[in-house]
Amino acid sequence: MKKVAIFGSSRTDPDSKLYAAVEKLGKRCAQSGWTVVTGGGPGTMEAANKGAASVDLTRSEAEAIYLPFEEAVNQYVYDYTKHDDFFTRLDTFSNCDAFIVTPGGIGTLLEMAMIYQLIQVNHIEQKPIICVGRMWRTLKTWLEDEMVDNGFLSNKEMNLIIKGRKFNIKNYFNGIARFDFKELCSKNIGAEDYIKIAEVCSFIVIENIPIFNIDNSNQQQRFITLIDILYEKNIPLMISSQLQLDLLSSSEDLKKIFKRTISRLYELTSIKYNKL
Repeated sequence: MKKVAIFGSSRTDPDSKLYAAVEKLGKRCAQSGWTVVTGGGPGTMEAANKGAASVDLTRSEAEAIYLPFEEAVNQYVYDYTKHDDFFTRLDTFSNCDAFIVTPGGIGTLLEMAMIYQLIQVNHIEQKPIICVGRMWRTLKTWLEDEMVDNGFLSNKEMNLIIKGRKFNIKNYFNGIARFDFKELCSKNIGAEDYIKIAEVCSFIVIENIPIFNIDNSNQQQRFITLIDILYEKNIPLMISSQLQLDLLSSSEDLKKIFKRTISRLYELTSIKYNKL
């Protein structure tokens, strides 16, 4: 059974937009066949467990730690382990198959940094680390300006040469790539580019998929082509969009073929296709 660790703050207000968003994230993970693992505390951790438990209680787990101000795990946890120290707890987290980092404080940063380090030194196999939220963009900028520019961290961009043209994958690490929708479908690129991307990627994240209509039908056509190629190559996906998949609209001319695209998106984002 595949497990995804969701890291985040214990201080997130249950009435906040962040809590609701992470609850939805936990639910979506469980619906896709994943078991959600958190630190078992309140805040964002509780939200993720709550979302997973709403689908199937047995898909909500925790790696907890003894703290004087957190005596028990949150009520939405089905199974958990209590650790005496942070090191054994984080080491256990590393056994998960993927990691999602939501906004948080020092504890969240520590969790993300340790997993990143374990992957970097090949202590564990390559696994996706997905950072959610604007705050992590600032960290990314700092890493690039201070660590990459000074040679302390390798630049993991991937440059592809396609018929003499250079196509740059800005967010790439050992077969895992993250794109904004506009990078893939708003530029003058096509099937040859998508085939080349599929050849070097084993997992792709596509963010900010828009609502389609007659004004962006060219972008929609490129998106259809992209998904057809990724489907043929069996490349698993994680996506974010303004609406749920079954609510995504289509331009009238592409409505019939887009139904097939939606069906393929469901398959590519399901546990069946996740080979990480």
